[in-house]
Amino acid sequence: MRVASTSIRGHVENESWVTSAEAAAALQVTVNHIGWLGERGLLAVEISGGHRRVARSSLDELLAERSRWITLTEAGELMGCSSKTAQRLARQGLIRQRETVGTRQPSVDRSSVEHYLAAGRPRPRQRQPLDAASGGTGRS
Repeated sequence: MRVASTSIRGHVENESWVTSAEAAAALQVTVNHIGWLGERGLLAVEISGGHRRVARSSLDELLAERSRWITLTEAGELMGCSSKTAQRLARQGLIRQRETVGTRQPSVDRSSVEHYLAAGRPRPRQRQPLDAASGGTGRS
């Protein structure tokens, strides 16, 4: 999703605007990151009197996009398995993984995890910890 960053001259009369601090709180990022998102066209931003404002519709779109993707740990929790097992399922193409750029952590599409579970696929098995009483073999 890319949007044009706007200045006061590009102001849209019917648009609802929030402060950069409000947008930062909603996205759980810093105010500086809001500026970075605006500079890259990922949020519609206007500057008025030295204060940055973010278009509510643009913020809502970014929030919706971010909620679509979950971490491998969250995927594992939904499926009752480890993040490593979730990563293996993603590599096998059974759940959809987002392409990572730079330092972005790997994430998967929440709906693909839900579809995987709804399709009656077996929940991945959790590995049993090795037991000292079994001689470290995992057998009883």
